[in-house]
Amino acid sequence: MSKKQDKPLRIPFSIGRFLASSIGHFLLFSSIIGMLYLADPSMLEYGFLFTASGIAAFMLGIYHSLYKREED
Repeated sequence: MSKKQDKPLRIPFSIGRFLASSIGHFLLFSSIIGMLYLADPSMLEYGFLFTASGIAAFMLGIYHSLYKREED
């Protein structure tokens, strides 16, 4: 039995999908980091974590603006 892999379809760049995905992912990541900050505010790496979450959100925004799965 062969199972068909669901590969994402390449679509033209969409600025709306890019902004929505980037902002959504950044809010998700920063809320998790904010909860960690409330638990231990003395840790010094929060600036790095916010920067890394911004970069990750940017990259995920680019991916979601170029590719779309069938169920989206």
